[in-house]
Order: sequence, then C-alpha cells, then structure tokens
Amino acid sequence: MANNSFFLQSWIDTVSKRLFDNKKFDDNSIRKSLMYGISSVGIIFLVILGGIAVVQGGVLLATLDFSAALLLLGLLFLLRIKGYLDLCIKTGVTAMFFLYLYLVISGGITGTAFLWSYTYPLFAFFLLGSKKGFWYSSAYFLSCLTVMIVDLNSSMINLYDMNLVLRFIPSFAVVILFSLIYEKYRESTHQALMELKDNLEKKVVARTGELLTEVQNRKAKENDLRVSEARYRTLYDNSSDGISIITLDGHFSSANKQLCDRLGYTEEELKTKRPEDIYTKGSGGEIKSLFKKAIDIGSADLEAEQIARSGDHIPVEIRAQLIVIDNKDAILCSCRDITERKKQEEENRNLQEQLHRSSKMEAIGLMAGGIAHDLNNILSGVTGYPELMLLSLPPDSPLIKPLKAVLESGRRAAAVVTELLTMARGVASVKQPHDCNNLIEEFLATPEAIKITENHPNVAIITRFAKATGSIICSPIHIQKCIMNLLINAVEAVENKGMAWVEIETDRPNLSDDTFEKLNLRPGDYVRILVKDNGSGISSQDVKKIFEPFYSKKILGRSGTGLGLTVVWSVVDEHHGAVDVDSSGQGTIFTLYLPATDSIEIKNSHNSPQQEDQASGHILVVDDEPQLRDLASTMLETFGYTTKTVNSGEEAIAVMQNETFDVVLIDMMMEPGMNGRQTYEKIIKINPGQKALIASGYSENQDVKRALALGAGGFIKKPYSMRELFMAIQSVILQSHNTK
Repeated sequence: MANNSFFLQSWIDTVSKRLFDNKKFDDNSIRKSLMYGISSVGIIFLVILGGIAVVQGGVLLATLDFSAALLLLGLLFLLRIKGYLDLCIKTGVTAMFFLYLYLVISGGITGTAFLWSYTYPLFAFFLLGSKKGFWYSSAYFLSCLTVMIVDLNSSMINLYDMNLVLRFIPSFAVVILFSLIYEKYRESTHQALMELKDNLEKKVVARTGELLTEVQNRKAKENDLRVSEARYRTLYDNSSDGISIITLDGHFSSANKQLCDRLGYTEEELKTKRPEDIYTKGSGGEIKSLFKKAIDIGSADLEAEQIARSGDHIPVEIRAQLIVIDNKDAILCSCRDITERKKQEEENRNLQEQLHRSSKMEAIGLMAGGIAHDLNNILSGVTGYPELMLLSLPPDSPLIKPLKAVLESGRRAAAVVTELLTMARGVASVKQPHDCNNLIEEFLATPEAIKITENHPNVAIITRFAKATGSIICSPIHIQKCIMNLLINAVEAVENKGMAWVEIETDRPNLSDDTFEKLNLRPGDYVRILVKDNGSGISSQDVKKIFEPFYSKKILGRSGTGLGLTVVWSVVDEHHGAVDVDSSGQGTIFTLYLPATDSIEIKNSHNSPQQEDQASGHILVVDDEPQLRDLASTMLETFGYTTKTVNSGEEAIAVMQNETFDVVLIDMMMEPGMNGRQTYEKIIKINPGQKALIASGYSENQDVKRALALGAGGFIKKPYSMRELFMAIQSVILQSHNTK
C-alpha cells in the first residue's frame, strides 16, 4: 500500500509539473506534456468505463478497458523512469488504435462505442505530429470504414446501418482535416518561434562580443582608478575618527566605516539624512552655524552630542573644513569620539567635588571637635537645671512652660553639636559585626523612632527585609543614626500626602562593575539599605547639594539642622560604603551600600538596669566645672544616691585613699592637671576593680576607649538628662555586682 501511494503521488506530481510548468517550450516538452495529460485522462476514463462494463455484464469489454488503462499507466511509468518518449508515444497511439478499432468492431455495451473514434485523430496528430498523425489517422479511418462495410454486408452482426456510415465518413474526415490544419499551424508557429529564438541568440552573442570589448577597454581604465580609490578608501575607512563629506545644501555625500559603525547606520541610510538629524535636539542650529563658518573662513570646530540608532548619546569633537571634490565645493566633517575624555573629566569633577566635600566636612569636624567639650558643658547646665526645676514646681506653675522651652532649646542645640561631632573623622572607629536587619528593627523600637511615628500618624512605615543579608562591620549607633535621619526626611517629605508611606528595605545584591565604578566602591560584597518614600521627589538641582553641610529646604532650627544627610554621607563614607539617590515625581529612594561580612554578630550578655523611684549607692563626682559638679550631684541625690564632689583628678585620688565608692563619675576633659583616663589609671591602682562612669562633652576618643578597656563600666556624653544619668549609673553598679 505504501509503494502504491508513493507511486500515485509521484504520478500526480509529474502530470502537474508537465501540464503547468511553462519554463520549457521545445517540441519534445510539449509532446511529453500532452502524453502525460492525454494518458492521464485516458486512464481515468478507461477505469470508469471498465467499471460501467462490469456493472452491465460486459466482462470482455471491462477486461479490455482495464488492460488498456494498465498499458497507459505502464507507458507513463516507463516515460517517467527511462524517458523513452518516441517509443512510449508510438506504443500508446498504437494501443489506442487497436482499442478503438475493437470498440468499433464490438460496438460496446450499447453499440455506441464507435463515437470514441472521433478522439483518435486528436491524439494521433497532437502526439505524433502532422505527418505521422495523418498516416495513423488515415489507417484508422480506413480500418473503421472496412469494418462498417463488412458489417453492412453481413447477415449476422448488423451493428451499423447505411445512414450512420454515410454520416460517419464525412464527419470523421472533417475531424482529420481540422486536426491536420491545427497541427500544421502549431508546427509552423513553433518553427517560427525557434527561428526567432535562434536569431535573438545570434544577436545576443554578437552584442555580447561588442560589450566584452567595451568592458575590456573600460576595465583597463578603471583598474588604475580602482587602485587609487582603494588607497583613498583604506585611509578613509580606517581612520579612528568618523569622517563624512557633506554637500553645501546640507546632505551626506559619503561616510566612512567608523562613522557608520558608531551610529549604527549604513552609508546609504546616512545619505537619506541631514547632518543635524544625527545630533541631539537643540544642536541643529549649532551644526548649521558650524558649516556656515567653515564655508566663510575655511574651517571651524565644535563639541556636540551625536545620537546613534540605538539611542545612545555620543559626545564628539567636530572639525568642519571646506574642500573641493569632483570640481564642487563640499565640507569635510571629522567627528572624534570624546566619550573617554568626557568620562575622565566627569570623574575628575566628581573627585574634586568629593575632595571639596570631604575637606569641608573635615573642617567642620575639626571645628566641632575643638568646641564640642565647652559647648556641651555649657548646654549641660542649660538642659539640666530646667529639668531639676520642673521636678520641684507644682503642676499649675506658670514657669513650667518657659522652662520646658528652655529645656527643649538646649536639647536642640545639643543635637546640632552631636551632628557636627558625627562628621569628625574617627568617631565611628569602633566597628563590630552586626546583622543589618536586627540593627534596623532595634532602631524602630527606640523612643526616637516611636516619636517619629507618633508625630506622623498618617504615614505608614513598611519594612521589607531580605533573608540572609549577612552582617556589616559597623558602629551600630552611627548606622542607626543614618537610618533615623533618612526616616525623618522621608516622613516629612510625605506628611501632606493622602496615601503616604515610607519603606525600609534590605538586600544583598550582586553588583556590576559599572556600579562599583559609578559609586567609587571597592569590588566586593555589599549589603544595601533602601529608604523609599512616595513623596513629590527632589529636584535634580537639589540632589547635587543635599549632602552639603547646612543645606536644607526646611526651616533651619524648626524642622532641621541642615546636617542630617551630611551625617549620613559622612558615616557611610567612613564605613567604606556609598550613598546613592534616585528621585522623581513619584518619590525618592536613598540607597546605602555597606561592606558585607559573614562574621557572626556579637551580642551583649549583661542585663539592662531597671529604673526605680529610689536607688542607693555612694557616688564620687569628679569635674573641674563647679556648675556641672553641682548639677550631677543634685540629679543623683534626687534618685537617692549619696554623693561627694571634687574638682580635679588629683583631689579624687586623695579622697580614694580614705573612702570607698560604688561608682566614680569622672569628667574626661579636666584642665589643668590629670584628665579622666589618667585619673582612672591611678584610682584602680589604689582600688583594683573600681567601677567608673566616664563623662565627656566629646565623642568616644582614644582616652575614653583606653579607660573603658581598663575596666571603667561605661561612657555618657554631655549634656545628659536625669534619666540617662540614672540608667548609666545603674548599669555600672549592675556590672559591679555581676563581677563580684
């Protein structure tokens, strides 16, 4: 079945190709096509007639029909495989001769089979040509005539009467005549076409010879020109600059490979554009002015930005020069890519800005470090005494309001000093591994964060922490200070918006080389902290200045100091990280990049003290400022402690010779004489294990760290509140009890 299907499909394809392929018009092709077409139709009809004969009981006729169909099919197969055209045609026409003659002799089932005879001249003439077709048709005609005459004179068969024979003779002769005329006409037409084809081929050969002569002559002339053009094109295309020739009416005449590759256009595409089309908007007038200047004075220069097909902007340095080419004035335009130069200039400008910012912050830090102790000592009295006075006043006293105002003003001033101190180099020098997510969660639980949320109840604060971000080597208090400053900025940016939100997000991304280069970061792993808001955004002009000290859009002294973002930048920079800002009309994203570590966070194991109404303990207060000694003593006695005060380290050492104290509160900066560290070193020689609380108006400097390393129980920064002092003293006492 598979072979039969394949053969049938092959036969159908061959017949279709022969009948409808008009690419060949020679005589054999036409005859072959006719053979395929006529035989195919004959096979179909013979099969149909054979089937009808079977139904009507004509077994012999059906056998003859099927045999003839198989013969034709075999001839087509032979023609398809071997290509014996003449043999197949003659065999086929002969087979039809005897088949049709048998139909005339037998009369078919109904006696009308002789009608098929009229088709025989058509097949004979079309397939054999006019001469052979005439002889085959004449032989068939005479054979049919003989059969009919015999039938008329026979007393047995009598298939045909005289009337039918008399009509058959002229009608069949007419079919032969018309077939002969048509075939003669076709042959003469075909012959004329072949002669015309031969004449055309001769003319083509002759003209081709003439053209070859012309081409050879032209090649000799073009070869020298080609060599010259090749030299020019090599120099033209291999230039590192993008070069083009522009007509005086402002169109590209040509462009070299460098310019085409840079812009992503072919030379033909560039020829459809004007020069100003490949430059940024607004540069068109400058380009036209450049060309006009080149025409007027011979040459001109300009820096502009080209736009590639991809949309990339390419800074270029253009030199336009008036030249003469092909006896016409034109402009030679050379465009040098200055991307790297611009990039270097931008990097230098950024480095200069960073250096300027660092220098400014360092100067502010040095200034703050120099005056912080004195300012904080002064502010200790400004904040401490109002707090004490408020404890002794009745609830309806008219002094409560002004005292609270003084207290709040003092705390604000202290916050400014703290911000200034944060910018001093080395304030965050003590760094340990801390889990980034834990740091943020701990900050959000602090009173400062709770106060921010209470002051802005309409702002939703969302956290989105990535799992396993790892730890960062940091000073936790300073990183939390950065988060607080960014959170304050964010909530204030959205406080007047209906659906306001601030989101704090962490992750540990894989940064690209471009990111490292853009943010001036050392290659490595980084944890990102993102603080997002849906406010109105920051203008591009302000983004460049927001990290400058005292730059703020807020009302200074009321809603900001102008140092919040400066502190963020300074702290992150000291942690060898970077800050990035992305702002639009839909909101702002501040991103902190901090070096990541796989070290485990170190947890403090000591217990936190609990505040009580009354406490007990004997405290020695050492401070060279009389007001601060009195203030600290009064605060401690308010909580139930007993105190003794001295004004120098030397006096403290003398007192320690004869008395014992639970805690020694020591001011670090005391002049003249010994400072706090030196005093504590002497004290522990007298009383090893003596606990102390170090107080200073400055941050934790080296002397403070040394004292803590020697065994002092804690550090408190001036100005401090009563609660802060109580909690610090209690913490030191608790440590003392735990070590006993």
